[in-house]
Amino acid sequence: MRPGCYLYAVEIHLMRRKPRYVHLSPSATLMNKLFTCLLFLLGFFSTQVLAQRENDNWYFGNNAGLSFASTPPVPLLNGAMVTYEATASVSDAAGKLLFYTNSVDVWNRNHQPMANGQVIGGHESAAQGAVIVKNPANANQYYIFVVDGCDNRLQGGLKYSVVDMTQNGGLGAVTQRAVQLSAISVTERVTAVPHANGRDFWIITHGWGSNTFYCYQLSGLGISTIPVATSVGQVHSGGGGAFGNANAVGYMKASPNSAKLAVAKRDSNVELFDFNNATGQLANGVMLPQFYRSYGVAFSADNSRLYTTTLDGNSIYQFNVLAGSASAIANSAVLVGTTPFGAYAGALQLGPDEKIYVAQFGSSSLGRIDNPNTLGVACGFRSSSISLGGRLSQLGLPNFPSTPLIVAPTVTFAASAVCLGTASSFVASVNPLQPSTTLAWTFGEPASGAANSGTGTTPTHTYAQAGTYNVTLSVTAAGLPNPIVTTLPVVVNALPTVSLGLPVQQVCQGSSVLLNAGPQLAGTTYRWQDGSTNATLVAFVTGVYTVDVTSAAGCSSRASTSVQVLPAPVIELGPEPRQLCDGQTTLLSVGAQPAGSTYRWQDGSTASTFEAVAAGTYSVVVTTPAGCSSKKEIVVNDAGCPFMIPNIITPNGDKTNEFFVLKGLAPQAWKLEIYNRWGTRVYQTASYNNDWNAAGQSAGVYYYLLRHTTDGRQFRGWLEVVR
Repeated sequence: MRPGCYLYAVEIHLMRRKPRYVHLSPSATLMNKLFTCLLFLLGFFSTQVLAQRENDNWYFGNNAGLSFASTPPVPLLNGAMVTYEATASVSDAAGKLLFYTNSVDVWNRNHQPMANGQVIGGHESAAQGAVIVKNPANANQYYIFVVDGCDNRLQGGLKYSVVDMTQNGGLGAVTQRAVQLSAISVTERVTAVPHANGRDFWIITHGWGSNTFYCYQLSGLGISTIPVATSVGQVHSGGGGAFGNANAVGYMKASPNSAKLAVAKRDSNVELFDFNNATGQLANGVMLPQFYRSYGVAFSADNSRLYTTTLDGNSIYQFNVLAGSASAIANSAVLVGTTPFGAYAGALQLGPDEKIYVAQFGSSSLGRIDNPNTLGVACGFRSSSISLGGRLSQLGLPNFPSTPLIVAPTVTFAASAVCLGTASSFVASVNPLQPSTTLAWTFGEPASGAANSGTGTTPTHTYAQAGTYNVTLSVTAAGLPNPIVTTLPVVVNALPTVSLGLPVQQVCQGSSVLLNAGPQLAGTTYRWQDGSTNATLVAFVTGVYTVDVTSAAGCSSRASTSVQVLPAPVIELGPEPRQLCDGQTTLLSVGAQPAGSTYRWQDGSTASTFEAVAAGTYSVVVTTPAGCSSKKEIVVNDAGCPFMIPNIITPNGDKTNEFFVLKGLAPQAWKLEIYNRWGTRVYQTASYNNDWNAAGQSAGVYYYLLRHTTDGRQFRGWLEVVR
């Protein structure tokens, strides 16, 4: 990656607070000439960016991980890998995880074992046991280089496997596994450094029992089998451990500009060399002082400082690479921090944010050097800087190819968070901003015509619909070729759709109407005119009811309705109490009611009046044309008027006392049964009409049973028939 052309992509939803960045490779015709900024803006900050986002996702330790998609990085809790030391991971240029490995097995982006990705030839306790490098000739193909561990007496040499990301629906598969590149016994270190040609990489290891570095060139033609060998510095041998080979433990890293290479030997010292990334050769070794057990090494982003750790010495040291002579560099050592007791200081790794992260054995957090370019303790080491969300660090951190940091112009930008119907305000500034610099916006809504384009640092645009739009901003200097731009997704949040029904709703007195502002998406909030916050409201008084519905994204809509409470009909059935003698009637009337009202009495009749002919309970329901109803009941009591039941009739045709006549009783309200003297029923009726004259029966004594049809009264007696 050479400086000159900068391409930014930011994936943002309108309500998102923390943008995500990609710094893409430059166009050859734009090198050293222009930069391009692709921004959709929320929040407010300045940034510098890495050449790629391929280092955004870290997996290491006991299922631990970090995502650098935001600032500060956040824990990743989905890792499937447990590894003591060896670890490497890779993402695509947009920062999407591809796969990771512990030098033994490979996991895909779904955290499942990759097809054919088991036993790839390395050792998970090798300090720097794996590195992943993209094939310079095929962006969908990656090499995984692995080395063996001291526990296996370093017998495995240098191996590689090839991953093809076009397989298994984009999840990838290992197509070549554990290919033996070199059987020479090498230390637990493997790293990758960009070649001076800007395309290839050097894969670097160090021989065990020798002072020889082996540099293999990875090009578009594949990996060279004959390395560039440089014998320089100390022999790597000896040390403690079960097999007396602990000096094979420790990290080897190149500076971001590829000019320096540092190597830590666990029970010895740290060596610093000049590296020629055009030839793959090393020279001018500087022996740095030993501070107990050397392990991690990392350079600052500006190449000026080298940091090292001592393992169970729990210390972090800084060396000034710019101090001058070899002795001056060696004498520049400064203790800049210590890790907590028992949390051994392990690997060091420069992050995409230009801060250096420190593995702390058995700790639930990583240490961090916040200002690695700064000389001395002002570099700002903190031992409990980044939480791992309950996961634990071991000694290793992901091993990435050395990639030069391209410092982009400082970009400051901001935009207000808006919802559909409100103008989106964009603000962008570039520092330094040359007089010839122009800013051209495309808002991704062609249907808006000329309004789809904007210029300057503070344009606005109002979207007509919710949806996803591709928004671009290109920043160029006059007279230079047009920049290469990418689009990026932008989501415009929709307003909630809410209705409370008809504009005017009527409800009868004594009833209510349920006003419902739902259903809505999860996270939606509600606020009614009375301050209540439920999705529903029960309305039972006349008035205007209003609700504001706010989505989880902060977008609001309002709905209103008027509620009218209609009066229920008033029923008057006349004075109470009412009394009635048998044989009498009384008229019950509902009184004046609105035209079109309907009526239903207890017997189902539908007139506005009802004639009561006997004691009992009478009721009526009156319903107005608007549908409001009332019910009224009235009790009519038996007045207890005198009555007489005859005990003799003379049905002889003289028209005198011919029939069994109930006097003072309403006969139709009575059931009548008549029995002869032998108990045989000779007559019965459910509603007597004073018309029994013993027709067809002989003279004699008969017995009657009278039962009232509604109030249950009954009378028994005898009746003599004389002819």
